[in-house]
Amino acid sequence: MTGEARRKEIRGIHRKHKFFYEMLGGGIVLVVSILIGATQFGGENQDYPMNLFTEGMGIVATVFIINRWYAKRELESLKQRLIREAGSRSHDIAISAVEWLDREGWLRGEDGLLKGADLREARLQGVRMEGANLEGVNLDAADLRGANLRGAILHNANLFRADLRCWTKLREADLSGAKLSLANLERADLQKANLNRANLSRANLRGADLVNATLKDAMMLETNLETSNLYEADLEGANLMHANLKTPSSLKNATLKGANLSFVDLEGADLCEMDLSGATLQCVDLRNAKLFDTNLQSADLRGAYLEGASLLLEERRYECYTKRSTDCDWTREEIVWTGTILTGATLPDGKAFTEYMGNEDIAPYIDSNHEEFGATLKKIDEHPARKRSRN
Repeated sequence: MTGEARRKEIRGIHRKHKFFYEMLGGGIVLVVSILIGATQFGGENQDYPMNLFTEGMGIVATVFIINRWYAKRELESLKQRLIREAGSRSHDIAISAVEWLDREGWLRGEDGLLKGADLREARLQGVRMEGANLEGVNLDAADLRGANLRGAILHNANLFRADLRCWTKLREADLSGAKLSLANLERADLQKANLNRANLSRANLRGADLVNATLKDAMMLETNLETSNLYEADLEGANLMHANLKTPSSLKNATLKGANLSFVDLEGADLCEMDLSGATLQCVDLRNAKLFDTNLQSADLRGAYLEGASLLLEERRYECYTKRSTDCDWTREEIVWTGTILTGATLPDGKAFTEYMGNEDIAPYIDSNHEEFGATLKKIDEHPARKRSRN
């Protein structure tokens, strides 16, 4: 630990235990004063001056201690009042309280005063709480429209039914383990936010910016992700059953490894080069989806519709011309791209795809003109997973 870091740590300890050190200092002053009095008035016939000096110093020390104790109680009372007012249903009162807490430096750090606070139904639209420690806070049904919560700590916070619309800033915020069921996050800025293990079931994320966000193992049942931007988002292991992923603005480079996408409508979606290995894709609508170079290794496609989907299993070859030297001589070379990975995947009718299978084996699922397409489609429709969804 560097000298500056150590000094910073010591200053933090002093601030945290300021009252204790003041009381200790007062006690030391009293003891020293008594010793000085004993030295100055310790001779014969000095009892009266000695007693007078001791009593005087005792009164001074007592008044100091009482004043400091009273000041501490007043400060604690102010803090508790501001916490209560931050949860007010009056917008002006709530905003004023938060601004006061911010000015005093009581929002951030391990001892942030709103950590674990009960702010349910608070009217905090437009509030500025960048980097605030709101771990475990209860913001059930709170109005946070347009709030600035960039970098805030909302780990395990309760944001059930919270209103976070209108470009609320949650960029780089820690929302891991947060409860966001039924929350309205339409057009919210969640770039690089940590939503690992968060519960977003039935939340509205329409048009939300989730670029580079992490949503590992997130619960996203029936979540509305229509027109949201999931560019390079990490959804590994997320549960997206029945989610609305219709026309996302971008899914490019998103990770859906091991995710559950059962019953999701991905008709016409561009899933090229995405990692869907081990994903559950039961009863997914993948008609006309682009699946070039998509990794579907060990994926579960039982009951899925693949009509018109672009699964390419053979190698694709392109011709490209490269300048060889300064004499403008050009040489032709072939670039080989591998096709969609289906090794170990469970096909829509329950069959397992093996390394010995090829285009002729998946044609009945994709080509409506194939002689076996009708029978295969009937078999898919009768699959238990799809029957359960109808019931």
